[in-house]
Amino acid sequence: MNAARERIRPSLRPRPHLSSQLPLPLSTTSNASSTSSWDLVALCSSSSFILTLLILAAFGFFLYSVKAPSLHTHSNIESPFTFDQGDSQSSSFVLDHTNTPISGRRAIPNFSTPRVILLQSQTSPGPDVTVVTLFSGTNPDPQDFLSTWTSLKQQSLQNFRWIVLVSATSTAFTTGSAFSVSIDDPRLDLIRFGSAPLEAEVTAAAEKAEDEADHPRLALQTALEKVRSRLLLFLDAGLLLEPSALEKMAWFLEAHPSHSFTKGRTAAYGAHERMWPDGLENPALFLSSFPITNAVMIRSSHFRAVGGFADCPSTMKGLELWCLLLKLADQRHWGATIPEVLDWTRQDPVKQTAITETAATQLAIREAFPRLFQSTLDRYLQLETPKEDSFDEVNVQLPFVNVLRKETRRMLLIVPWIVMGGADKFVLDLVKLMSTATSPFSPSDSQSTAAKKVQPSVGGGWEVTVATTLPSDNEWAPLMYQYTSDVFFAPHLVPRACDMARLFVYLMHTRRPDLVLITNNEHSYHILPLLRGYSRLYLSPPPVFLDYTHMETQNFKHGGFARLALGSQGWLDQNLVASSHLKSWMVANGAREDLITPCPICVDTELFERNETLRVSLRERMGLPADEIIILFAARIVAQKQPLLFSDVVSTLSRAGYHFSVIVAGEGEERMALESALRSASSLLGRVFFLGGLDSDAIRQVMSISDIYFLPSTNEGIALAIYEAMSMELAVVGADVGGQRELIPPECDCGVLVSRDGGYHAERERYLRAIERFLKYPNECREVGRRAGLRVRQHFPMESLLRCVTSVVDRFSNPLLPSKQELDLQYRIGYETTVRGLDLFRCERGLRIQQEQIWKLQQQCGSSSLRRG
Repeated sequence: MNAARERIRPSLRPRPHLSSQLPLPLSTTSNASSTSSWDLVALCSSSSFILTLLILAAFGFFLYSVKAPSLHTHSNIESPFTFDQGDSQSSSFVLDHTNTPISGRRAIPNFSTPRVILLQSQTSPGPDVTVVTLFSGTNPDPQDFLSTWTSLKQQSLQNFRWIVLVSATSTAFTTGSAFSVSIDDPRLDLIRFGSAPLEAEVTAAAEKAEDEADHPRLALQTALEKVRSRLLLFLDAGLLLEPSALEKMAWFLEAHPSHSFTKGRTAAYGAHERMWPDGLENPALFLSSFPITNAVMIRSSHFRAVGGFADCPSTMKGLELWCLLLKLADQRHWGATIPEVLDWTRQDPVKQTAITETAATQLAIREAFPRLFQSTLDRYLQLETPKEDSFDEVNVQLPFVNVLRKETRRMLLIVPWIVMGGADKFVLDLVKLMSTATSPFSPSDSQSTAAKKVQPSVGGGWEVTVATTLPSDNEWAPLMYQYTSDVFFAPHLVPRACDMARLFVYLMHTRRPDLVLITNNEHSYHILPLLRGYSRLYLSPPPVFLDYTHMETQNFKHGGFARLALGSQGWLDQNLVASSHLKSWMVANGAREDLITPCPICVDTELFERNETLRVSLRERMGLPADEIIILFAARIVAQKQPLLFSDVVSTLSRAGYHFSVIVAGEGEERMALESALRSASSLLGRVFFLGGLDSDAIRQVMSISDIYFLPSTNEGIALAIYEAMSMELAVVGADVGGQRELIPPECDCGVLVSRDGGYHAERERYLRAIERFLKYPNECREVGRRAGLRVRQHFPMESLLRCVTSVVDRFSNPLLPSKQELDLQYRIGYETTVRGLDLFRCERGLRIQQEQIWKLQQQCGSSSLRRG
């Protein structure tokens, strides 16, 4: 058995609530010291407590806001991020501070531009970004230089120049040193201040300086006066950049004309593993300290307009960037923080603040920039976010010259977000599948621990670029970073839909993908015609365009994404669908049958494999007998999944005398209602476990101790969780909706699908009979689970998905294209279709905002009075 699967999570058994050890979920509103009836059941094990239990249980039903301690697990993924599930209400980013951009454990595409192209780009039209680093002192740490250079070489924006200023007395960068051999690159410009030829230009200015300590600043100012690029990045020695940092900062400034500069969030590594708390969002902080790292991208025109570093107070030597930002603020220029980690440092933010908060520096700032202290700084600064307008034009002109190396096949994947859910788990599995050279799922036991780690895409694997379209916390982004670092959260970078379309055109042009795949994303269907028309006119060969649809949704645009998919067949090479049922629905609604390929989402049958050793161990930790049936509900707790029907069924069975436990794993707007309903079932007291939202690894553990997977959905395509439950040999009880009968046909007796005909009560009775069968006959439950595992292993292994996608791509690659005139006409039609689609999207979004405002007003004033008005 795979040793990785035998790792045991922290105890699953709910413990008595101790506020100093285990925090309550966010939804808990009662005092932390309160004790719920659930805790009392766990605590009362002797007969002397029975009377107390009966009295307090009566009051326990009123303790609605008191939650039982949730399962707290920590996923163990090879990514720069890991989940912190100590807060069961909302998973959040927690950096793995050892997995820096140069750790060697990242999935970073090889974008390194060939040397001949680099030589051309440095002369005409010149670099897009000039990176500036000043190595002060006579003996700078050589490792700082190499670390920073390593992170720069792997940037997704390759057309940059790096100006490095070092003292002429330093021996670290002399000819023949290890550095001169390892950094032979035309983008590096090593300048020694204190030596010719720069010395001749600096001498006159140096004579006017107060002392010799001004020499590095003057050298830097002189060197920057010759810079031709539109953007400057000031970068301290030893700082590390995320692989797409340059590109993201450049795009942010391109899309925000009123902003003078930008930077990302900062993570500290080494001795000080923490997130730096501040960014550019609070300008007033900069009047008393410099709370950020020197990793700021600035418009070179603004740098020159304020005179660069000239006239900075003498007390700010070594703090030139701070002085520059204050000079820009004095001219009413400011910037914004991109809400992603883009740079890493070994510095401690507390120490940084202490260095800058000196009395002499504070006095010098007040004397040099009096206007910044005369009014509220937020009002004084001028920052405007571009507003969307009717029929905004899409500027398809590329903002940067960025020729990237391409050594293997690439996919551009456009999704709405990266959040917890079945469709998003499918996206993660697909990226994992495409981005590794061979089947990456569950290495053999003979492989070493290091070999079992997910490797970057090399050899025959695909390189994947992921782009999102909707604002979100993207709580599952940590998992995506395991398989690709080329992830663009478009709402972080561009404010308007037309800018987003331009960004996607740019990503397609620079990455030159073989496949563009969109899924579950209304916005991408509006941009699709432009992408298709542009690619066929300007890219050779053009990529294959596919979409993937899971299900039809009748109450959303007469079919939801399935309706958008069939309406976009003219811009797609093929529709991929999760089931033959969905294909039939699309054909019945007007789609061309030959343009639709059923492609089941499948499951990693080796990863989701029943593990008896883990099952026994975790059940012992929970204090559950080995033969007790556990019913699992693992899904988003939303109306579509009918959590209250789930509660009704299990409560009824418990009152009927059946003994079993219940595990609920998931989050959603129906969670509080579900918890309330289950707490009201006295027969279930002490036998319900709420675990909150879990990652895939924790879900596997929960499934390993469960026996029945119960998911009474109103509608599905084919639920991914059912694939996973069957692979773990659980007896599945679900709804006969969508294409689920294709996964669980009646003749195989590998699960039970219940008809929804006849209304709620009829559906409830069918679920009661199905689960009662397994509670009465546990051996039959296990046999159905065994047949379920056998079915998915034989018919739905993950490799089938890979074969399906790649075969479609191969079939439509290198198409015969029409004449240039016809392609130009197709591009123009696609462009206009996108402009109109984005305008429709803008109008619908505005209407939704107004509807929400009206709803809030109704809640405040009373809907009846509004109707009378």
